[in-house]
Amino acid sequence: MNWKVFYDANLACTEVDSHMKSMEVRALLLIYRYPGILQSEVRAKLQIHPARMNRMATHLSDVNYKSAKRECLGLITLHEVADDRRCKGLSLTAKGMAMIHKMERTMKAAE
Repeated sequence: MNWKVFYDANLACTEVDSHMKSMEVRALLLIYRYPGILQSEVRAKLQIHPARMNRMATHLSDVNYKSAKRECLGLITLHEVADDRRCKGLSLTAKGMAMIHKMERTMKAAE
């Protein structure tokens, strides 16, 4: 496996936020692969604590919360699920999709 590809993809993300973590990159890739995926499903696939997932979703989202410790990046949008208002579905915004496409170009160039 060529780890340089993953390193280059991570570098592509740092242009949006220099402090973006690899777990956030993995979450973005999951949301890209499964549009509308539930926040709880992303949390389960990444095996992270629910509170960590909430902070990460807030940081990646397009909603500016006054209580957020980090600036919201506007890469994903959170929407209520019809069956259960407690659940949040996640989708990429145009900015998030542009970042994914940039990561793909960077990874193809590194191959």
